[in-house]
Amino acid sequence: MGPLLFITYINDLPRDTNCCTNDVLFADDTSILITEKKYKNFNQKIRLTLDCTSRWFKANQLVRNLMKTNIIKFCPSHFLQSQLINEHNNSTISVVPDTKFSGVQIDNYLNVI
Repeated sequence: MGPLLFITYINDLPRDTNCCTNDVLFADDTSILITEKKYKNFNQKIRLTLDCTSRWFKANQLVRNLMKTNIIKFCPSHFLQSQLINEHNNSTISVVPDTKFSGVQIDNYLNVI
């Protein structure tokens, strides 16, 4: 599938995720940003987002690549030790200390590495 066809195909993903996320689609990469001040609500938003994206993938007959799916927390250091929901549909999603975002490697303190 070519890049233009792929972008057209996934263009409705942000509409179907949920109202509490900011989705970033760039070429064949998709990032979903969730913001929340209260940790309990943050985990609820994670669960809701995972549920919504799972429904979207199923409806579009796609499979999420869990080897490329991860969670990174950008937050004050006193939140870094708090447990995030990282299991969904009997699969574990890796919580990572750094990731590549739009070609730039950043860590959970927003340092470019």
